[in-house]
Amino acid sequence: SGAWAYTPQPPAFGPNTYTIPAALESLLPVNPPKPMPKTTFQDPSGAPISFSQFKGRKVLVFFWSQACVPCLKTMPALNIMAERYAKGNFEVVPIAVDSHGAAGTKALLTRQKWLHLKPYADPNRTLANELGITMLPTSLLVDQLGRATAVILGPQNWDSPETLSGIVNGPTPTITPKQ
Repeated sequence: SGAWAYTPQPPAFGPNTYTIPAALESLLPVNPPKPMPKTTFQDPSGAPISFSQFKGRKVLVFFWSQACVPCLKTMPALNIMAERYAKGNFEVVPIAVDSHGAAGTKALLTRQKWLHLKPYADPNRTLANELGITMLPTSLLVDQLGRATAVILGPQNWDSPETLSGIVNGPTPTITPKQ
C-alpha cells in the first residue's frame, strides 16, 4: 500500500559504501504515527506472528539479510542492545528478509554468537514489501500502541549511548548550559 511510502530515498548501500551515520541523523519521523500492518512474519520457531504480539512494548524492528554486509557489521552492537534491554519494556526484533527463513537465520545467529537476537524472518518479503522497504538495513521504531513512529535508514552505531538513549527513551530534551 502506498500509505507507507516515504521520501526521499537515499541511494541503496552497496558493499563499499558502509558508514555509520552520526547518532540517528538518518531517522525519519513517521508523522502522524502509522499502525503497523497486520501482515504476519515468522517467529523464531517458524510460526506466524504479527506486531499485535508486541503491544505494550517499544520495539526496534531491524530488517536485514545475510547477504547485506552493512547489516552484518551492525549485528554485534544490535546484540549488545538486545541484551542490555532484555528485561525492560523494549525489544529488538531483527527480521531477516532472505529465503533462509527462521531456521537458517537461527543457524547464522548461533554461529556468530549473537545469542540475544531472536531469529525472526520474512522469507517472502511480504511484510517488507508492504512497508515499502527498498534498502537494507532499514529499521522502524514502534511505540507501545503498535504504531511506527520513525524509520531509520542504513546501518547505525546501535551501542552508542546517544543512539540507545534516543531509541529506548525517546528524544531527550537538550539542556543549554548556563554561560
